[in-house]
Amino acid sequence: MDFSRAAPLDVTVLVQDALDRNALISDDSDVAVDTAGNTVTLTGHVRTWAEHDAAIGAAWMAGGVFQVRDDLVITG
Repeated sequence: MDFSRAAPLDVTVLVQDALDRNALISDDSDVAVDTAGNTVTLTGHVRTWAEHDAAIGAAWMAGGVFQVRDDLVITG
């Protein structure tokens, strides 16, 4: 695995899996994942702090991520 850059697909899958595990209502979040080099930016809406924290934590778990920008809005 190339750790010099964050892989967009890897980050997206990890974040979506985390949201699915922590969702109160399935498919109720609209989180978008954008990667630029080693930075991941999360935007959109989540219902709870648990979903927020799960998404942020999952982004950090992806290989090559050195920074996570949190632009998520909690709606619940």
